[in-house]
Amino acid sequence: MIVAGSGNEAPRRELDAIEVLMQDQREVECLLREFEYLHTRREETDGVVKTTCAELKMHDTLSTEIFLPAIEEAACEPGLANMLAAVEDAQQDIRDLIARIEHADTDSVERDAQFRVLAQHVERQFHDAETQVFPQAKKLERLDLVSLADRIKARKSEMLAQI
Repeated sequence: MIVAGSGNEAPRRELDAIEVLMQDQREVECLLREFEYLHTRREETDGVVKTTCAELKMHDTLSTEIFLPAIEEAACEPGLANMLAAVEDAQQDIRDLIARIEHADTDSVERDAQFRVLAQHVERQFHDAETQVFPQAKKLERLDLVSLADRIKARKSEMLAQI
């Protein structure tokens, strides 16, 4: 029997930056599925759309302010710069779609269509991150993913406190 505080507990491993970002991605994917569920039942989707856009903007900020610059700084490979430029292009497309969605009428068919396009872009970007960016980041010896996670969590807390 393990008693709390007895010293017999397995030490908790800190999440690294990739795991923190992947948790955020799973939350967004759940929101995208919730939108589809509500939409097919002709129920109100405005709250899910707003929450998804807010989560994506936060995820973008964490990536562009902390994660991607750390990868760029730790990388020595020129091929990685091309991949990061492609990530930035994809993120800009998502930012543009979010702006259009946020300015559209909440009950418009156009907004729902744009949200579905956003979902496709997000799914593609998350897939690319998990199959290309994250594996490359794990290979970078100069990249401390645990301390990077601490920076990401602190910045996320700041952003959440402002909401």
